[in-house]
Amino acid sequence: MLERSNAHQLDACQKQLGVLQLQVQQAKEDRDAIDAQLPRGGGPISSRLQAAEKDLAALEELTPLETRRSAAQQELEAAERRAREAKEEWRNAQRRWREALSAAGLPTELRPQQVRR
Repeated sequence: MLERSNAHQLDACQKQLGVLQLQVQQAKEDRDAIDAQLPRGGGPISSRLQAAEKDLAALEELTPLETRRSAAQQELEAAERRAREAKEEWRNAQRRWREALSAAGLPTELRPQQVRR
């Protein structure tokens, strides 16, 4: 009975050893995949990590600039829309002016200053 118990424990340990070996192999593959994504020739992992953290910090500093750029883009689009609307209003005003001159029997090329005189 003791022999059977030891045999079962041995089998369980061997299975656990097999699982652990697979996990170690997977961890090594994950490490290699991550290393492949990091820049080459940067030295030890710790210095490459520090360099990557500095790059990340620099990128994070640009986030407010992107927000400001986005706001400026929205302001530009609004200003362009207002300019188009103003131009359309100006054309309508010119059309109404010519119609009023024509209705009054005056030449349509007169300017407001000329009519005042």
